[in-house]
Amino acid sequence: MAGVVWHGTHRKKAEERQRLMAREVEHRAKNVLAVVQSALWLAQAPVPTS
Repeated sequence: MAGVVWHGTHRKKAEERQRLMAREVEHRAKNVLAVVQSALWLAQAPVPTS
């Protein structure tokens, strides 16, 4: 019976780590998208003339 409890606990911890990693990947992807969008916005901005 103890092996069943350990396996269930181990599985739950592994699932939580997987959810955490998925959230981190999503967060980083959003950051990269924001950087790309900013770069594109700056690239199309008019260049001031002096």
